[in-house]
Amino acid sequence: MATDRQVQANRANAKRSSGPRSERGKRAIALNAVKHGLSIPLASALGQPDGQDHPALQAIAELIAPECTSQETARRIALTILEFERNEIAQREFFMSCCVESQGLPAGAELVEAVRQRYPEYDMMQELIDEELLLSARPDKRWIVKGMKIMQNLQQEFIQARQQEQTEAVKRWKSSQRYLKRAANQLAKALRTDTHSQP
Repeated sequence: MATDRQVQANRANAKRSSGPRSERGKRAIALNAVKHGLSIPLASALGQPDGQDHPALQAIAELIAPECTSQETARRIALTILEFERNEIAQREFFMSCCVESQGLPAGAELVEAVRQRYPEYDMMQELIDEELLLSARPDKRWIVKGMKIMQNLQQEFIQARQQEQTEAVKRWKSSQRYLKRAANQLAKALRTDTHSQP
């Protein structure tokens, strides 16, 4: 337990904290809550206005109402079931994006094609090198080497970006596991609560 002096020191430190000051830092933290969308309420995720139930929620609540002690309990359990399903679907999508679809990095001709699609300057550099080789009586070897180095740098940049995307996908998948576990626990708790309250 923190002492009063520690609590006061923590509060004083928190008042001095202003968060990130740079534009880059502000942009980065602005997306903290929307990495995967699993932390937003279900009604917002389903696009329902406040106070109005989604048709799927109503259907599930009506289906399980005879087994529950009250309509409100049936609605709460139905909401928990939909939350669990939403998390399960997200978990499946994250798994597919990071573990099934990403089958390594392209190499050879596939790498060149992928780099061409992402970086139009790659083709421009290739065309300039080809022109230099075909049209010049004495091609400038230093210029050609520099152009090829630029093209290699673009390939390396592409590989690093792809690796970063894969790393981010794995992070999203791992964080979604936490939300799925939470949804499963809430569903089990709601069912236990209703079972214990029945006579």
